[in-house]
Amino acid sequence: MDRSDAETVFATYHSRALPSHPNALKPSNEDHMLIQPKKLANPVLDSRNHRVMQKELKLNNKLGIDVLQQKSELSKVFQEKRREQSYQEQHPPAPTTKSEFDLVLEKRRKGTEEVEQAEEEQKNVPEFMKMREKLRKSDD
Repeated sequence: MDRSDAETVFATYHSRALPSHPNALKPSNEDHMLIQPKKLANPVLDSRNHRVMQKELKLNNKLGIDVLQQKSELSKVFQEKRREQSYQEQHPPAPTTKSEFDLVLEKRRKGTEEVEQAEEEQKNVPEFMKMREKLRKSDD
């Protein structure tokens, strides 16, 4: 391709007429025919640290925790008590069912405690009361 050919191509390209159809330059009413813009990426929102911080803030807000610590000490204590109370109401302690082994152990423990308590009572009794008991037993 020599210089004259390039000039003729250039001249024919730039001497084109505008489209003659009246709707050629009007935008289309059909959305699928239009070029859709892409949403630009927000580097702050795409940041993992930002997402983690937002998630933590939302969770703390949901739980009622003040992240900025702008409350007085007294109101913080009251809030903590209310939080514990509401947690206890929502999660009552489950009743524990004792196994046979635990029941036997508890029965033995109670028996030994009763024996020890009886021995303690006998040690605390004055001497004349012990002698009186012995005399009553021997009279019978």
